Amino acid sequence: MKILNLCLFIILALQFSLSGQQQLIVLKQAESAESEKDYAKAKRIYKNMIANASVELDTTMAYAFINLGHLYLFEDQKDSSMYFYNKGLEYHMERNDSWRSRYFLLAMAETSSFQRDYVEEKKYLFRAYDEFDEKDDQTMRALSSLGNIFINQGKLDSAEYFLDLCESLSDSIGKHSYNLYLNKGFLSQKKGNYVESIDNYLKSIEYYTTEEFVDKSPLFVANNYIAISRLYLKLDDFDNTLKYITKAEKIGIEEGFKTIEKRVLQEKGMLFLSRKETLDSALIYFKNYLEKIENTKKKSTLHSTHNFLARTYLELGEIPNAEKHLELSYPFFLSLTSIFQRARYYEVKGRLAMKKNKPRDAIGNFHEFRKLSKESAFEANILKGYKLLAQAYQLKGDHENAYKYLDTFQTRTTAKNHLQRDQIIYNLDGKFQKAKQDLEISNLNNENYEKDLKIGNKNNQLLLGGMGLLLLSVVGFGLYFLYRNKKRSNKLLSDKNKIIETSLSDKELLLKEIHHRVKNNLQVVSSLLGLQSEYITDESALSAINEGRNRVRSMSLIHQNLYKEDNLRGINVKSYFEKLISGLFDTYNISSDRISLKLSVQELDLDVDTIVPLGLITNELVSNALKHGFRKKQEGVIEVALHEIDGALELVVKDDGDGMDKEISEDIQSFGYQMIYAFKQKLNATLDIKVNKGTQIKLSIKDYEVV
Repeated sequence: MKILNLCLFIILALQFSLSGQQQLIVLKQAESAESEKDYAKAKRIYKNMIANASVELDTTMAYAFINLGHLYLFEDQKDSSMYFYNKGLEYHMERNDSWRSRYFLLAMAETSSFQRDYVEEKKYLFRAYDEFDEKDDQTMRALSSLGNIFINQGKLDSAEYFLDLCESLSDSIGKHSYNLYLNKGFLSQKKGNYVESIDNYLKSIEYYTTEEFVDKSPLFVANNYIAISRLYLKLDDFDNTLKYITKAEKIGIEEGFKTIEKRVLQEKGMLFLSRKETLDSALIYFKNYLEKIENTKKKSTLHSTHNFLARTYLELGEIPNAEKHLELSYPFFLSLTSIFQRARYYEVKGRLAMKKNKPRDAIGNFHEFRKLSKESAFEANILKGYKLLAQAYQLKGDHENAYKYLDTFQTRTTAKNHLQRDQIIYNLDGKFQKAKQDLEISNLNNENYEKDLKIGNKNNQLLLGGMGLLLLSVVGFGLYFLYRNKKRSNKLLSDKNKIIETSLSDKELLLKEIHHRVKNNLQVVSSLLGLQSEYITDESALSAINEGRNRVRSMSLIHQNLYKEDNLRGINVKSYFEKLISGLFDTYNISSDRISLKLSVQELDLDVDTIVPLGLITNELVSNALKHGFRKKQEGVIEVALHEIDGALELVVKDDGDGMDKEISEDIQSFGYQMIYAFKQKLNATLDIKVNKGTQIKLSIKDYEVV
């Protein structure tokens, strides 16, 4: 019987080996038919393999199902393609083969994407991610693809969530996906974080060139270089833009990629369009590019090229040529599916209307540009839309709407610019918290050490008390030992406390010295500006220098107060305001006989984060009142008040001068206004301006700290 069983096992093993070898031979025949583009024969072979497999081999069966799906997809028979993918999925689900099951789900998701059925695509991707406990590179593909879908839908928070999950999984299993960082680069670009986007695109290139898979193409690298060059262009970095365009151009020439060589012409045109002195070069590149693509069927490419030519002529002031190319782009515009390109058409059309002094037409086009930019979730274009609308309303003379859209532009721009700064602050805060935690641990260790000593003392005393009945001399020795131990521990604690006190004292002294040096450096800057002003004859330049000196002085006073007073965290605001405003009266050579000052400031000590922006805002408002408020009147009063009212800090600067409604419309984009606006956002404040027999500006601050 044993011999019979052994023979049966050998026969089955040989049968399995023979079946496996036969299927591998058949697979090679199918591959050969594919390479000869005899797709009918290849499909017939795969179907026979599935129907006649005597012994099921998961690898070859998966290969047959997936290749049948691919072949039908290549022939644009998507329903047949989905049928074989689904059969392959069922086959491997029955065998609990999670890896291959997810492979088929991802193939079905990609097919749904080709059909623009994004609901079905998401369904298959969620299944690939959620239905299996095992998490591996297939899960990473699903998560990365989900991130890409949400980016294209403008749901950036959802996209970030899935891409972060993908990156965490990537780190845990030790595999990196170039596609993950490609999508992260696209996400960062959409959010306007161009430096972060460049970093992700470079990582994508790095992992693409090092990942182990077949059919790597330099075309991917070249396209990424072009994407990076565009980001550097947005950052106004001319040299790096040209550097990455040149890298892409080199690949195009070496590999014979005509598409890249053509695109390089467009990219160079965009680069030279960014500078007024190179507009003629931009025109040459765009014209050359148009010649190369005139016979293309890609309407979006023709539209964008005419659009760029219209923009170039617009910058050159050649309005008829700009109108001509905008009209030429219109037939292609009608068939555009890209929201981004449709938005760009309205931007150029609005700019053309501005040049022709037609603000109403410009406003309509810029509203459409902003709406489409919002749909595509490109933060940079959304910001541009608000700015263009502010300019168009200002041209129209509608200062209320100009202020509203400029207000929105400034809010979102300030938030965007603070992202990188906030990250730095976050990192520094983390280091500070770590140091603080280490100090607390050290103090706790000291306390625990003291408690341990007390417990040890108590135990020793009980033990010695018991032994004292027998050996009085030992008790005496024990007490002496405890006394010495206690004295030593107390001395140790005392020494540690002295070290901590000395350290704190040194840090306080160091902090005062820092404030002293900052104050001295600011005074040096102020002196240099003063020396420079002696050689300036232009009135506007001289005015700008003096304004800069006043701003520097307002900050210098803060650091002077910090190192002179005991409180290193806060400033007495009443004393600070008296010195600050008195200095401004001296700077503008204003006597109290001509303009008197009424100062009403509550006795408060405010922290540095509040007093710095508050001081600069006050400096700006009082300076404006002194410069502009009394051009017609020779005498007047300036009132400055600061009080806590209903949980808010209220600053009021008021004068009885000429009023400043005209200055607001003229000065709406001045540096002073932008600075006030930025600090208003930082302090979470509201700004109210009233013009009636003078000007009253009230700032109600919600985020402040009294120390």
